[in-house]
Amino acid sequence: MIFAESLGRGRDEDVRRLRLRVQLNALAKGPALTATIVLLNGGVRLACEQDDTAEALQRLGGRGVAVLDCAGLAASVVSPK
Repeated sequence: MIFAESLGRGRDEDVRRLRLRVQLNALAKGPALTATIVLLNGGVRLACEQDDTAEALQRLGGRGVAVLDCAGLAASVVSPK
């Protein structure tokens, strides 16, 4: 479950966003996958097409990971167009 657009605490929002992006990309490229990723609250923004994390979510979806969110954005980003 991802509840925010960033990971960790601290003053530098860019570093916190980078941490989450690195984690998603590592998960998308790694051998072991989780079955489902759920995006809630601020985490829903990660599924927006203009967000650089949307590509990692697309790769995960392509590898069979269910990417779910409360706003229905993930389905439009992860599903093939």
